[in-house]
Amino acid sequence: MRKPFFILLVMTIFLTIVGCKKQTQAAMSEIDTHKHSQIKTIDQGIDRNKLNWNKEKQAVKQVVYSSGLTTNEINNADIPIFSELGNGPNNLVMGTIVNYSKIDNSMLVPRTKMQVHVQQVLQGDKKLKNQLITTDMMGGLIKEKNYYVSVEGEVMPGRDTNDLIFVENETTPQPEIGTQVVVAVKHAYIPSKQTKNERDSLRRNGLIGPNSFQSLEPEYLMWVKDTQTNQFVNINTDLRSNLQDNNKRMKVSNLKELENKINSKIRA
Repeated sequence: MRKPFFILLVMTIFLTIVGCKKQTQAAMSEIDTHKHSQIKTIDQGIDRNKLNWNKEKQAVKQVVYSSGLTTNEINNADIPIFSELGNGPNNLVMGTIVNYSKIDNSMLVPRTKMQVHVQQVLQGDKKLKNQLITTDMMGGLIKEKNYYVSVEGEVMPGRDTNDLIFVENETTPQPEIGTQVVVAVKHAYIPSKQTKNERDSLRRNGLIGPNSFQSLEPEYLMWVKDTQTNQFVNINTDLRSNLQDNNKRMKVSNLKELENKINSKIRA
């Protein structure tokens, strides 16, 4: 009499397991569909974002080119090795620039908010893959009176206007939206360590939060994809030319090793 009961029990357990498995598969499928939908939405917005940002740039009063690095700055740069870019809060990621936007109240040194869709984590937190992260980049839109001002707060004669200018930093020329880049970033915008004005500015510009990062020395640690060679090269053209001329004696010669490891890791 016990045999039918035993068979019934086994069948019940089996059906329960099958049901749970199907529910898990359905849940995973739903998650994958959601992620795919998010990525598709991000990709579809790139062309629109590029058009809007280029319109903002074309409407400015003037384009200003800021100076690059001095030879002394290049020779004395403290460049980390590849493994250090994954230590603690540091991350090295490859992704696509999805959007730029102006950071308000930038004084003297304009910066641009940059959103990157992470496609590969080369070093650091693997959970960042497929995330949309926000960081900042040197250069960008700024009011004329906020740029042409001394540290004492005195505006240059004839520059006291609210007209926007665009500052292109020669050490980090701004890649087009849609470009693939490698950037070194870290969680650094900790509200408790900022002044009230800094916290207010960071919140207003969307630079505080779990997916907000500070760029790590982009004048040295930012690479852009060369579409002709499909290789990632340092964004700083002056730095690249200096490395070619003085590779053996310069303290930043390990940048070439970094670049080689980055390209090797991306191809893997």
